[in-house]
Formats: sequence, structure tokens, C-alpha cells
Amino acid sequence: MKATLPGAVLVSLLVASAAYAGSQGWRTDGTGCYPDATPPTKWSASENVVWKTPMPGASNSTPAVLDGKIFICADPAWLICVNAADGRILWQKSNTYFDMMDEQEIAKAKVDIAAGKAVAAKIKSANGELNKLKREQKKTPDDQKLKDKIKELGLTIRKLNSELKPLSKYMKAPANPATGYSTATPATDGKGVYVVFGSGVVAGYELDGQRRWIRYLAKPRSGDGHSGSPLLVGDKLLVHLTEMVALNVADGETAWRARLGARFGSPVLTKVGDVEVAVTAGGEIVRISDGKLLGRGMGGLAYNSPIVADGIVYMVQAKPGAFKLPSKAAEKIKPERIWKGRPKIKNQRYYSSAVYADGLIYAITEKGVLSVLDAETGELVYERVMKLSTPYASISAVGKYVHVSGDRGITAVIEGGRDYKETARNKLEPFRSSPVFVGERMYIRGLKNLYCIGR
Repeated sequence: MKATLPGAVLVSLLVASAAYAGSQGWRTDGTGCYPDATPPTKWSASENVVWKTPMPGASNSTPAVLDGKIFICADPAWLICVNAADGRILWQKSNTYFDMMDEQEIAKAKVDIAAGKAVAAKIKSANGELNKLKREQKKTPDDQKLKDKIKELGLTIRKLNSELKPLSKYMKAPANPATGYSTATPATDGKGVYVVFGSGVVAGYELDGQRRWIRYLAKPRSGDGHSGSPLLVGDKLLVHLTEMVALNVADGETAWRARLGARFGSPVLTKVGDVEVAVTAGGEIVRISDGKLLGRGMGGLAYNSPIVADGIVYMVQAKPGAFKLPSKAAEKIKPERIWKGRPKIKNQRYYSSAVYADGLIYAITEKGVLSVLDAETGELVYERVMKLSTPYASISAVGKYVHVSGDRGITAVIEGGRDYKETARNKLEPFRSSPVFVGERMYIRGLKNLYCIGR
């Protein structure tokens, strides 16, 4: 592979960059491709570290870098602005439920939270007792007293759930410890910066840290938490917590809603003809201007995000597929399946999102099996067991190299192409976020520190 990507690939990347013109977010422009970046291929905690900055909490958030500023998140609800030149924190802002309230509202919310916790404890105890009774019922299925107790306990649980509902709005949302509450990457257009947390709180800021607006949308329905990043397009911010919602960036008011179930992956921006659309992890195509669902039927991704290159949508999972988008926009779009992959790997998840580079798709499973597919045919080019621990970070194409990382902080730098050639294997602190590349620098959000790697 040459240091710069060849014509067809470069055209597809330029189309993606044009769609994202003026805004930065997850994987910078959503592709994970940095054809002009030239960072070091070797680094460690002491080698090629330009600076590192301790963060106030853990996070899987990817840095959003624009105009010399880095926007990053930290648990439980911090938005942080860092000077890209020296790693100095310029400002950090809290975005909890209480940050939306006045003193009177905070006092009432605290009472509701305390009451809600007490009711939740009763529900947990009652569910435990119910499960115990059901196990006993398997041994004596005709015991009428046992049946009556189960029925009565079921009614009690339903009543308690009704009591909990109005009290639970400001209670802590459930989340897997690996997900936390700040996995979503901020989005910025150089005029403002916007952020979404797993609590259901969404906020918009000026670049100097002055808050424009803050609001509560909805708690994620998944008990594992929320990871999908917001998508900033012009004057709209697309947020996909329970349904897809477009907010006006000026005031945070709702522009439109689309009843589409949320996934863990982030929506990506592309165009059909001259119409801007979002492709969701559920395989839907949504018009940005009004939220109209134009097409679906590309399957759905459980954990990662789709990638789009040269008018082709790639849905990479255990049974990957590629779908061609039409060249002209219409009220109804039917993507054309061009191939269905048949990888050797069976029954493995893909937490990491794939990357497209030089006609190849690079993807890695939860157990660290790297698969390289021919983007035109879906045929397997090669597979390699990477021994990296669990890869949560998405794969990046950086100049002529491809970066593949595991959550214990090890990154393999390989040369792109149809043969496996590892250039370096580097160790840093554990991280789950995707790295970002600007010129000769790489920014990595570790669980404890934000790093700048460079010469």
C-alpha cells in the first residue's frame, strides 16, 4: 500500500469528509481513516509521549480534535476541553441531573431519589422471593397455596413498579462497568461542542465552556448502558438513546423524532445523490432534514457501527454484508446487496468497528481474530489471531498502516495490504476508546490519562 490511498479510495474518503465538512466527532469523520497522518509507529509509556494529562474519571470516549482543542469526556458526566499543544485542561463542566435544576428542584429530586431507592430495594427483595417460590413450584406444581403466594407476590411487584416509575427519573441509570456513562464521543463544529451521557442528559456548549443548553431526553433501555455517539450535521444534532432525535444546536429543542430502536453503535453520515442521510447500526437510512425513514433491510449490528465507502454500506459482524446505495435520492430506498461474507469465525461478537482502506475491510472479533476481506467481493483475504485482549477500540487506517488495539493497552501496527506484516507492537495503559490522528500526532484516551503520542 502506498503512503497515500489510491484514487477510488481517496474519492470515497473525500465524499465522507465533504459530508462531515466542518464537524468532528466519533472516529473524527466517522470513517476511522487518516490517509495523511504520519505519527510514530512505536511508542510506550515513556517513548514518544509528547504529554499526558490525568482525567477526572474513566471513559471510553474518543477525543474530538478541532482547531487546537480536544474535547473528551469522563465519568460520571464531565465534558473536558484540553489544549492540544500541551495537554493543559482549559475547562471542564459537569452534566448531571442536578446541573439542570435550581435549588428547589434539587431538593425535591433528592427526596424522590431516596424514596425510589427504597422502593427499588423492595422490588429486588420481592423478585428474589418470587424466583425462590417458582423454583419450589417446579417440585410441587399442584400446590395451590404456592400458586396463590406467587400470584400475590406478582401483584405486589407490579404495584411497586408503579410506585417506582414517577420516582425513578433522576435515579442512576443502569450501566455495565465497562461501558460507564461517558462512552459517547463529543461532537464539535468549531462553533460549539455537544455531548451525550448514558444518564440520558444531552448538553450544548460554547467553545469557551459557557453552556448553551442542557436537557434530559431518556434513559437508555439497555442495562449495559449507552455508547452511541451523537452525529452533528449542520444545525442538527442526532442523538439515539431510545429513539433517534434531532435537536437544534442553537437551543437543544427537538427538531424531529424517528421511532428507531437504539443500538450500541453510532450512526454515520453519507449522501444518497445530494441528500444527506444517516445510516444507523440497525441498518436504517434516515433523511437528515426531517427524520424520514427512507430505507432499511441491511440487517443490524449488535455492538459496532456501519462503515460507508464509495456508496457502499458495510455491515461487519459474524455474517458481514455489503449494500450499494442508489446514486439518486428517492422517498423509498432499497439498498442492493452486493455480497454476503462467509468468514471462518463462528459465534464471535464484534465490539470494534471495522475500517475500509485500499479496497480491503479490516475487522476484529471480541477474541482478537483479525479478518481482512476484499471489499468488492467479500472474500476472505487472510485471518490472524492477534493476542491483544478484548478489542473495543475501533480499527484505524493511518497512512500506509492499520492500527489494531486491545483493551489492555496493546496496539499492533501492521502494514496495509493483502499479506500480514506487523511493524510494531506498542504498550500503553488500558483503554477502550478509538485513537485519533492529526498530522504527526496521535491522541489516545486511556482509562486514567489522555495521551498525545508524537515526535
